[in-house]
Amino acid sequence: MGYSSYLCAHCGRPIISEDAVDPGINEWMAEVVMMNEEGGVRIVPQYSGYAGHYQEFDLGGQVWVHKACWELEGRTEYEDFDEGSRYDPNQGAGGKDCLVIDPRITDEAERARLLEAGMKVREQHQYDCAATTVGHWFAEREYQPWDNDPWKQRYSYFEGHAPEDYMLNESEEFLHMREGAVQEGTHWYVTDKLKWDQGEPNEQHFEGTEDELKAHLAAEWARFVESDECKAYLARAKELYG
Repeated sequence: MGYSSYLCAHCGRPIISEDAVDPGINEWMAEVVMMNEEGGVRIVPQYSGYAGHYQEFDLGGQVWVHKACWELEGRTEYEDFDEGSRYDPNQGAGGKDCLVIDPRITDEAERARLLEAGMKVREQHQYDCAATTVGHWFAEREYQPWDNDPWKQRYSYFEGHAPEDYMLNESEEFLHMREGAVQEGTHWYVTDKLKWDQGEPNEQHFEGTEDELKAHLAAEWARFVESDECKAYLARAKELYG
């Protein structure tokens, strides 16, 4: 069962899962107040990321708000809203749009200090996730079916076609287009699994034949294996896990 969540009916930012928070920055976004038309109110200090766990508040028209926003707005009630909360398109998984300090902290210097400290923690966590991934690739490669194509540990691809700004376009129209991608044999989406761990855009667009694409990815993998970046990841993985 995958994540699901709503946007706060006050600030419009997501209610995020407790295991998607960035420590020191946005724990407050996992504290949620749920309201329904029967007058029910439920305060959840750590949202699980699964709306279905709260069935009485996971129906159309229900209102979800951050506890912080609820307090700042005077502990609102269901009747104060014209409509229910909208679904979070990122399903409560957080991300760069959620790097916001608790609005109940009003001192700007303190907010800046907290954000700076939290970002350092976030960046180290992302780096360690990437190092762990690279460490697994090399520790387990003898068990992986990549003997002839080791680049498949980092890259995968599928056939399709996208507009020039495909990486920036997350509209429903684009997602629908992507599902019905034109199968022409010369346009490809490439997913970089390492970029995913680093919280960066993880797709590339490649034009050419499939054989050309495979050769390109094999060359990219070979460069990575010999790079200082790869060696640093492996050293960090050893520090973490021995």
